[in-house]
Amino acid sequence: MTENEPHGGLHHAAPPHFSSPHLAAPALRHGFFTRHGGVSQGIYGALNCGLGSGDDRAAIAENRARVQASFGKDTVLTGVHQVHG
Repeated sequence: MTENEPHGGLHHAAPPHFSSPHLAAPALRHGFFTRHGGVSQGIYGALNCGLGSGDDRAAIAENRARVQASFGKDTVLTGVHQVHG
C-alpha cells in the first residue's frame, strides 16, 4: 500500500488515504482512510462516514465531503458497509 497526500486548494480539508496497486483499475480510484482528518465527536471521533451510524448528520456530510476532496470535486463516492466484531 502507498500513502497519498491530500490535494490542496479544495474547499474541504482532504484527509490522507492509502491505496493498493492490487485494486488498480481503469476509471476507478480507491482509498483506505484512517480516523484522521474528520470532524465527528465522541464515540464516532474523527472521520466517521457511516450513514447508518448514530453520528450527527452534519458531521457525516462534512466527513464524506473531505473524503471526496481527496479524489477531486467531480468524484462520485461509493462505499461499503463495514461491520466491527
